[in-house]
Amino acid sequence: MQVLEPAGLKGEDIVGVAIAINGRISSADVYPSNGLFRKMWPKLVRASITEALASNAAKTEPVPAPDAVGAFLAEAEKGKESELQLGSHARLETRDADKALRMEAKSASGAFVHRNYLAK
Repeated sequence: MQVLEPAGLKGEDIVGVAIAINGRISSADVYPSNGLFRKMWPKLVRASITEALASNAAKTEPVPAPDAVGAFLAEAEKGKESELQLGSHARLETRDADKALRMEAKSASGAFVHRNYLAK
């Protein structure tokens, strides 16, 4: 964690991260600003480390290529859409595709607050 956490705080233009565990993309998170990303980054690092440790994989696979990340995100965007109103201040849009799930929290105005992509 002491190596990963500072890496996510270096750039002023970072707004998201894709996580791969044992060569397979497991999730991605995108925020509307670097400030919000920075606030969430330590929690994302801890959760990803926990997931990797829980996977119990015996070997390390190569990191997926950047185009694989783009394909993962694009796959999730093609999923069947549903929406849930969360009170009067927010809503959750979900897209459920064959290999990925995308959840997007939006404010009442429709601006996105957080996008989360999960591999199935």
